[in-house]
Amino acid sequence: MRVRLLCGWIIFLCAACGAPGTVPSAQVTPNLSAYPEITQLDLSQARTFDPAAGEKGVIRYTLSAPARVRIRIADAATSGIVWRTLVDWEVRSAGEQSEIWDGRDWHGDTVDPRRVSWFIVAEPQRDLLSASDREILAAARYPEHKHFLHPPESCGDLSVRLSGITNDATVSSSVDLQATLSGKLGMPDGEYHVVVYLDGREAWDGRVSEPRFVQSFDTRNVPNGEHFIAVGFDDLHDHTGSDWVRFTVDNN
Repeated sequence: MRVRLLCGWIIFLCAACGAPGTVPSAQVTPNLSAYPEITQLDLSQARTFDPAAGEKGVIRYTLSAPARVRIRIADAATSGIVWRTLVDWEVRSAGEQSEIWDGRDWHGDTVDPRRVSWFIVAEPQRDLLSASDREILAAARYPEHKHFLHPPESCGDLSVRLSGITNDATVSSSVDLQATLSGKLGMPDGEYHVVVYLDGREAWDGRVSEPRFVQSFDTRNVPNGEHFIAVGFDDLHDHTGSDWVRFTVDNN
């Protein structure tokens, strides 16, 4: 299982390093006591439990300060496929934390916990940062990925719904694959980044100007047998979502 830990400290380093013409770092250092750091991350139990037996996994970590936290569970081999956003920028207090995962994706199907990647991020609560600290951090690289600057009503992972092929269906010839966003639309600024994965490999990668994607899928271009197709949407502000189906091709 792969673990990727992204914490506020990384963003601070980018902000403090400066560039020619910037204010010296001693004058622009944000209030680190209000910017959370994740420590003591323990995924050992979340790697070994058996969801099929009704067991639950526990993710343990410690926050150096109050924070908003996001935890994504993605496919270990294809990280662009997000099985579930377990915690979606929810407020957590400073100190020891534990999150419970029932071992299921957002469809409610079980996932092998040994074959997932974890993406865990903590950001400050906006009201705990001074105005000057917010300004400094916003000026660092990739401000679109700083969720404490996002409007709360738009900040959350996307709800993607895939249609055109139903789960466990048998298909042949050409079908129209369609993915739409339902409810959570993110902050697209005029376009979304969409990736289609066939059996874990990228089959299409591009941009669309609306929360909807349609593409003709000619099943005669793939071998007969069982396949897996997934679509991932991203609003270019670090909000993403995936949906997928497993199906059988039969062009005999």
